This record gives sequence, C-alpha cells and structure tokens, in this order.
Amino acid sequence: MTLAEPAVFSVASPASSLDESELTLQRMHFALPGSLAVSSSWLHAVDVEVKELLLLSEGWDGAVAYPVSAEAVDRARRLLAEIGAALPALPRPTVTPSIDGCVVLEWHSSERHIDFTVGRDSIEVFYEDDKQDVGWDGPLTRSPLDPLAFLSVHSW
Repeated sequence: MTLAEPAVFSVASPASSLDESELTLQRMHFALPGSLAVSSSWLHAVDVEVKELLLLSEGWDGAVAYPVSAEAVDRARRLLAEIGAALPALPRPTVTPSIDGCVVLEWHSSERHIDFTVGRDSIEVFYEDDKQDVGWDGPLTRSPLDPLAFLSVHSW
C-alpha cells in the first residue's frame, strides 16, 4: 500500500442495519477470526493474547474495570488479521485491555505512535508523528489519513 492509493477506511452509506464500524470492517475484507492466516511472524501469538483478554472479569484492575467484551475481541482479531496481511513486516503491537472493556492495539517508536481502541461497537484511532507534525484522534471511520498508510510509511 502506498500513500497514493485510495484510503481503505472510507465509509459508504449504510445499506443495512450495520453500524459504521462494522461496515468499515467489511469493506476492509477482514479474514474471519476463526481462520486467521498467519502472514506476520507475530500474528498467531498476538491473536492468542487478544483472546486471553476474555478471561478478565469485572474489576480486573482492582477497582472498576469492565470485562473485555467478546465483540471487542472479535473486532480486534479481524483488525489484526487485516494489518498483518497488509503489512507483514510490521513489528508486533502491544495489546492491553482498557477499563471500559475495549482492546487496545499499539505501535510506538520514539517519534510516532498509533493506537487502535477496539470496542464492542466502534474502533477509535489515535496517531501522531512528532517529526512531521501529524496527528489525529477519533473514530476510525472518520480518520483523514489511512491508518494502514501511516503504519506502512514509517519505520517502527
């Protein structure tokens, strides 16, 4: 993928009862979670790590954290499959739960980072490149920059 290619995260008018995030997932041609093709050396291990988040119970943080939802895990696995297939040389992401029941996927370097917060009904993205003074935070479906392009043009 190059920056000259059209963004794969564009949103079409909903033709069904699916929300925008689900339409975005379909448009990106995600592999089904049960049949992930290992295209990146880290994909299988990270897939297992994401599934293990389902073992967290309410209050896993010792306070008020919600358990990670099965829907968030399913979406995160599909997102990882797409990223791994599109960018097999990308390094392994950091996977963490959020206290509101989401899965957080992060890639960081000294000058740039990108985080996907994958929830039951949405995917939020935050990216920032300090060197190029580029940044954004909001719903994946509204991102002005294709996050796959952001991941692909930077060394991590």
